[in-house]
Amino acid sequence: LVSNPIKDSCDKCLLGKQCAPQDRVQDRADLVGESTEWLLSRYRFPKNVLLDLCRDLGPMLDRETNRTKAIPVHIQLLFTLEFLATGTFQREVGDICGISQPSMSRIMSAVLDAIISLALTYIQFPYRNPLQAEIKWGFHAIARFPNIIGAIDCTHIAIIKFVGYNMFKMLLQGYAQLLKTISLLGDQCYPLKPWLMIPLTTPRTEQEQVYNHAHARSRGTVERAIGLLKGRWLCLSSTEGTLQYRPEKVCKIVMACSVLHNLARQRIIQTLGKSGHWPNSETLQRFIRARAPMV
Repeated sequence: LVSNPIKDSCDKCLLGKQCAPQDRVQDRADLVGESTEWLLSRYRFPKNVLLDLCRDLGPMLDRETNRTKAIPVHIQLLFTLEFLATGTFQREVGDICGISQPSMSRIMSAVLDAIISLALTYIQFPYRNPLQAEIKWGFHAIARFPNIIGAIDCTHIAIIKFVGYNMFKMLLQGYAQLLKTISLLGDQCYPLKPWLMIPLTTPRTEQEQVYNHAHARSRGTVERAIGLLKGRWLCLSSTEGTLQYRPEKVCKIVMACSVLHNLARQRIIQTLGKSGHWPNSETLQRFIRARAPMV
């Protein structure tokens, strides 16, 4: 048997075995005896998934250093997850855990890049016909809307203002050929396209009203998805303050949260919000009302 030093280090600190001195950056990072609910409230994952993430991200985070107390992989991961999950400012996390601000910044950048490297595994457009058929069936079951492969929407992510940055926009790219045979749903902020169906502005007939009703019910999936994403990763919610980073890094934060969110969904993890519960319907509706129009 070949020992994996990265996983061995994570196993020691996460499962309660004696850690080497360099692994004891802070007792707070030792998860021995912590309940699954506590882990979910702070890191959004149970212990077994945290171990899997250590294993997957370890090769990218276990860097050579001349220092005698290199920050272990599991600590880098946990501190980054705590920031993403709770919305606590990076400096506060570092102060509590005894890590300097420059080190915290380097740690978070490295962990974000490592998580984003998993994007192709956890964020995929449904190219395969069996998956397309399953998604279309799911949308049809909501309100009998045919041939729908997804819904599109926008949301606000609060960031500090930078000189030279005005308005940002997201564009659907790379799927033109695929969208000749299937459709997306969007709200009235989007233009009508052969592959993008939007609601009628002033429905007059009964058929038009039925269409708008079915459209609203079906497109509600993306509004709920955004609400759940922001509820799981509170750093994305403006209620937790403004992200104090340049737009490029904010994009990485959003991408990393999306990767982790899909990982949690794949592992069927019921996570907890800051209050110990999922966002209630009022909170979810506030997320929906605050979303930005596509321009």
